[in-house]
Amino acid sequence: MKETIEKELKYVLDKNSFFVVKKYFDSCEATKQINVLTNYYFDTTAYMLRNKGISLRLRETDSTDYSLTMKIKNAEISEHVHNKKEFNINLDYDLFNTLKNTKNFSAQREVPDFIKNILKNEECEVNLIGSLTTRRTSYKLVDMNEPILLDESTYLDTTDYELEWETDEINLAKKRILHIFYRLGIATQTNSASKSQRYINRHKSLLSFNEKHIT
Repeated sequence: MKETIEKELKYVLDKNSFFVVKKYFDSCEATKQINVLTNYYFDTTAYMLRNKGISLRLRETDSTDYSLTMKIKNAEISEHVHNKKEFNINLDYDLFNTLKNTKNFSAQREVPDFIKNILKNEECEVNLIGSLTTRRTSYKLVDMNEPILLDESTYLDTTDYELEWETDEINLAKKRILHIFYRLGIATQTNSASKSQRYINRHKSLLSFNEKHIT
């Protein structure tokens, strides 16, 4: 299992702003790549992991790459900057499907002990709560080391849009993005929630709506 510290700049955008930014990057001198990612989120029915700043997911990329990832939130550095411990393991297709369809996640011997121990410490048994699919356009600018990501994500009958930039040069990246927003006349969004948090927010909202209408 690979352990890293993820430092990521994130801006959730409205649809119009997203495509204005996308048009701008399409016009830049950049290497462009498009991928389709599907995240499968695991938690308890009461979202015990998410409430403690922990996310657990399986990811399928273009139906060729598969991984299991746990992220644990560190203290936020500043607004729109996500700082997390990330534990990642690559999977083959068979193991990916085994974990996705299991009814007893912690009992699978292939799940790393580190993840099992956290689930045990939190005294929770997790299950698959749903999935989110992202069409990701990656732009590698000639003067930056890490690519800028524009994500269009669909889940639970909704679509949202965001810009992500995972880089060690967070302050420089933030200044550059804010300068681009200024040039394009885009107001900085206050929302910088992660995909997993946005999924759960939507999930909770739909459950609340259904409960009100059933009663």
